[in-house]
Amino acid sequence: MWKILSLIAGVLAVTLYVACFQLKNRKSIIVCNILSRVFYVLQYCFLGSFTGAVMDISAMPSSFVASKKNHPFVKRFKLPIIILVNLIIVTVGLLSMFLLDNGNPLGILSILGVLFETIALWFTKENHIRIVSLLGAPCWFVYNMLCGAYASAVGSVLTIISIIVALVRYKKTSV
Repeated sequence: MWKILSLIAGVLAVTLYVACFQLKNRKSIIVCNILSRVFYVLQYCFLGSFTGAVMDISAMPSSFVASKKNHPFVKRFKLPIIILVNLIIVTVGLLSMFLLDNGNPLGILSILGVLFETIALWFTKENHIRIVSLLGAPCWFVYNMLCGAYASAVGSVLTIISIIVALVRYKKTSV
């Protein structure tokens, strides 16, 4: 039953995540990204891959903070906030890797995947968001294959294709 639930959550997560790169504006990309993470968290919990779940949970607040990058406080302290958020992601990821997944080094890939994805959201130009997000997809592909999240592994491939399509599609409008 857990495998079926993880597959359903994975398909929903992948669908939302791939779709977000086809959206034209930054705010829509971020909202869709946050929603997809909810389903990724469920999928990893169902599979017992807790570092992946924790990484997606940690990505939600960092995505939210990135969505507020034009707020005066965030603008003023942008670099320290980015550094702090990334340090928290790495720390939480390493702790979960050692405390929840028995030191399985596979968690490093999910940490890298989330770092690329959340750093990408700090960019203003949508194509820059897509390019940096593209760097995280191979990390997630390998992580998903090795932890049995096959819907998400397919999703990683679809994400790569979706980002490349969007880069070509929006090439003239946002570089």
